[in-house]
Parts: sequence; structure tokens; C-alpha cells
Amino acid sequence: MYEEVAPTGTCTASCTVNNVVYGVRNASGGSVKGNTLLTADTPGTDQMHDDPNLARLAGDKALLSWECHSTAATRDICYSVLNSTGTIFKSMTNLSQTDGSSYDVDAVQLPNNTTVLAWREYYNGSQVAFATLDGSYNRSNLPAVLNNPENTSGDLSPSVTYDTHNRAIITWGDFGYSRIYYALVDGSGAIITPAITLLTSIFDYMETSYTGMGNTVFNPISSYLPVVLRPSYYFEGPYEAEPNNSIALANGYLRSAQNYYG
Repeated sequence: MYEEVAPTGTCTASCTVNNVVYGVRNASGGSVKGNTLLTADTPGTDQMHDDPNLARLAGDKALLSWECHSTAATRDICYSVLNSTGTIFKSMTNLSQTDGSSYDVDAVQLPNNTTVLAWREYYNGSQVAFATLDGSYNRSNLPAVLNNPENTSGDLSPSVTYDTHNRAIITWGDFGYSRIYYALVDGSGAIITPAITLLTSIFDYMETSYTGMGNTVFNPISSYLPVVLRPSYYFEGPYEAEPNNSIALANGYLRSAQNYYG
């Protein structure tokens, strides 16, 4: 993304131009597609494009999402899908179209190929909202707000990752910089776990990643050790006669007794 100032005399208001620019390089760093203009802001239109975010998609595709301004007072979340050669697979689409202003978007694709986008929504206060895309990258549910009654200062900087059960893990901070909050949603837009406090700062100040890369998920490592039980030919029980070739419980284990009288 870059910002350029329009030449003097070409406009009288909103003279800055904000656009999203992308390029594609291969694994060796070679250029696949040079820097290319994705959006089309022009002087005086107020259609600015800010703060792009990039997420990997299945099938060698990528999701670009960003803040798009249809007017100076309105901020929405827009997105586009590109393939590995830099060709536009899905053109710019407005995702949020809410009554408030939308900022700080982050996105992740779940293992079932649905995609969850989360952002900060400002309307009568700052809250975290999210929406989902289906496997064809069309919005599959209306934006939903994660109500957070435990936070009175306002929600800030959401970050989203996934688990292996096709759910999205959303975490974010507060304007008091003292807490981290957590919610769990799925690819259909259902809220599995409503917003709760995950961490509280012991020094009353914490910050999260503003770029949406603060979290990851992992599977705990489990180790299994084989146990071999081997029969013994001596009975370690009390002094009592045991029948030949019998099985008796002694000292917590099964042991085999043969031709032995205690």
C-alpha cells in the first residue's frame, strides 16, 4: 500500500490518493508479477484504501483485505482474492457495509476452506466484529459483533487464527492496555464461546499485535512408552503352599509359580 499526493491545482479537497498495491514473487525471490495497482482512488473522491492484510488460502491463492472508504466519514472492510500468478480471482468486494466504521482487519482460512475475517467496529463504542466467507469466497453470514460486557474502555486490535476443528480463535486487547480477550467462532458464523477475559496484566499494561499475527495454534505432543509384563517362575507371596503352574497376585503384579512351595 502506498500514499501519494496529487499535484497542486488538480483538486481543492481530499488531495491525497491512497491505494493498495500488490506484487508476487516466487520462492527464489524472482518476480512473478510486478507491483500492480489493485484499487482506484483518485483525487477528490474520498475513496481511500488503507492498512492491507494478507492471508494464505488453499489452492495457491491469497486473500487481500483492507479498509476501504466510500466517503471520508465511512470506513468498511473490502477484500479481493488473487491466484499465485497475481491474477485477480475475485475482484474487490465490500464485506462489512455496517452503520459504523471498520478498522484493523485480520483473516484466516479454516481447514474446511471457509474463511473468517475479524476487525474492529466503531459504532457507539469500539467492538470486535467478524464475518465469514464460503468456499467460493462469498460472504456467508452478516457481520456479527462479539459483545464484551467485561470491557468498558473499548476493544482494540483483533487477531485471528484457527484450530483443527474448523473454528476460529479471535483474541484482542482493550484501550486500557490491561487485558486480552478471547472468543471462539466457527465457519458458519456461530459464536461457540462468547467474549471472555483471557489475560489480565500484572503491571496494568499490555499490547497485542496490530498486524494480526499475534497467535498460532498447535497440537500438544503425546509420548507413549511400551510396557512389557514378563511372568516370573517364582512366587513372591506369603509362606503358603501354591499349586503347581498357578497364577497368583503378589506385590502388585501377576507372577507364575511352578513347582514351588513357600
